[in-house]
Amino acid sequence: MPLVTDEHIYVHMPSTGGSWMGRVLTKLGYPRAHVGYGHDPLFTVPKEVREARVAFATIRDPWSWYASWWRHAVTGRPKDVAAVAGGLSFRESVYALTHRDIGPGVANPGVYFPLHPKGWDHRTAWVESGVGFYTWLARHLYGDPWEVDVLLDTGQLYEGLSRFLGRAITREEFPPVNTSVERPGEPAEYDPEMVAWVREADGELAASLGYTGPGVSGVPSVLWRRPVGGPTRAD
Repeated sequence: MPLVTDEHIYVHMPSTGGSWMGRVLTKLGYPRAHVGYGHDPLFTVPKEVREARVAFATIRDPWSWYASWWRHAVTGRPKDVAAVAGGLSFRESVYALTHRDIGPGVANPGVYFPLHPKGWDHRTAWVESGVGFYTWLARHLYGDPWEVDVLLDTGQLYEGLSRFLGRAITREEFPPVNTSVERPGEPAEYDPEMVAWVREADGELAASLGYTGPGVSGVPSVLWRRPVGGPTRAD
């Protein structure tokens, strides 16, 4: 990622539906290629590629995002994340990623994908940001302020992507993926203190998107769309 088609650039924050999105775009027949490494930010896309396409991205509320990250990490897929997770419980993981405290021996901040290009000091950038890892990563990938043109809510991807592409995207035609991955026995459950940790670290960004707490409903499927004529990095 970013995943580039003739018309779009999809920038993928992990645990926000990227595997499913790639399959949908492929099945719809969009010619696609990858630019750069792994889950790279939008600003790494060359100007000549960016300026002719609509950049879109997916995001979810921080409470469900931290839970999804932890579930994936402790499965051991991929191995670099399992090593970073180091057997942390869900509570320990949420504390570490909301307090920027993952221990001095860890080179990168619990990201379960290779951080490229090599040499970027993501850990220092995150720690010095003063925000939770969810907020830092979203802004790192998508821009601060947003440089993507459209943000879709992960919990409503069928509706949001249908609106974005202008055609029906149904569960029957495009079933979910990653639903059969073996998950840990410990539930990823929040107590009131953990909820407060996330709100303190990531509440400003979450609230700006309508995410006021865990399990919130009623947010739009298309969370944000660049105003017509709004600036982009390519401008």
